[in-house]
Amino acid sequence: MKETTIDNNIVYGGVGIFLAVMFVAWWATRPPLQAAPPRSNYSAQIAQAQEFVRANLKSPASASFPWLDYKVYDMGGDKWAVSSYVDAQNGFGANIRNHWTVVMQNGKLLNLEWSNQ
Repeated sequence: MKETTIDNNIVYGGVGIFLAVMFVAWWATRPPLQAAPPRSNYSAQIAQAQEFVRANLKSPASASFPWLDYKVYDMGGDKWAVSSYVDAQNGFGANIRNHWTVVMQNGKLLNLEWSNQ
C-alpha cells in the first residue's frame, strides 16, 4: 500500500486562497456605508439663519452672534430649524440678548420667533 502525503505548504496556501476569496465575496456583497450628514451643511444653515435674524433687528450692525451655541434641526424636505441667541442694540441703544428660532425651507424664511429668556 502506497502512502500519500500532502505538503503543508500546499494546505496552507489553499486555506489562504480560500479565505481571501471569502473576504472578497463578503466585501463585494456588504451593504453600502451610510455617510454622516456633512457639517458644512449645518454651517450654511446657521449663516442663512443669522442673515434672517440680522435683517429683523433695529440695529443690524450691532449684532453679535455666539461662536458655537446653535441647535440645528433637519426637518426633511430641505426644511431646517436653527435656534440660538443674538446680542444687539434695541431701539434705545441698550444691548439686549434675544433668543431666536428660525424655520426655513429652500433658503426662504418660513418663521422667525423671538424670546427674551
